[in-house]
Amino acid sequence: MIRIYYPKGSIKREDEFIKQKIGSILKGKRILDAGGGIGSLKRLQKDKELNLDKRDLEKIERLDINPDKNPDIVADLHDMSVIADRTFDGIISIEVFGQLRNPIKVVNEFYRILKPGGKVFLTSPFMYPYSYHHPPKKTEKVNDYYRYSHAAWVQLFKKFKTIEIMKLGNYADVTTSFITGFKVRRTSFIYRFIRKSFEIFMGCFVKKGVLFENTCLGHAVFAVK
Repeated sequence: MIRIYYPKGSIKREDEFIKQKIGSILKGKRILDAGGGIGSLKRLQKDKELNLDKRDLEKIERLDINPDKNPDIVADLHDMSVIADRTFDGIISIEVFGQLRNPIKVVNEFYRILKPGGKVFLTSPFMYPYSYHHPPKKTEKVNDYYRYSHAAWVQLFKKFKTIEIMKLGNYADVTTSFITGFKVRRTSFIYRFIRKSFEIFMGCFVKKGVLFENTCLGHAVFAVK
């Protein structure tokens, strides 16, 4: 089953999707935070107002290539051979896939270490500037390689039974983000004012269904093995 959602820039609908899918994954007993550094869920908890308690956080095992970040598992996502097959009930990976040299290999590793019925939730940018990274250690091999369309996500997760993709933002969001240098939160007054003004202006020239729905800031992906 493949489902693709076009929230048309509705931050509320985007947040509802993210909270629902994260909640679904946290019902499992063992959760892997894949490449989350100091913790993906902690960032989401702040940005999306997730209601996480101590028991939720205790389920999560952090994996990162950089031992200086004190992960539970030190490994490269491209080779997680230190983890046995069918180990985890869920995987969360926030803003990591753009930095992966071989995303196909990583998705195959996700599939291998997930139990039957296991779930993956991830986010990744689409219309977003190239990110420069200056890792403090050579062990942290970070770069910015890819941007993925919704069709690419379907291809990457084709082994999975269910794929749900939420487009984050629309054409007005992308333009407003570039105007503000990606420094202004989407929930702020100034962002909403610029975005609404641009949406009205562009509405005089283009059909929203064509341009607005086919452009986005990024994607949230949920897949079930």
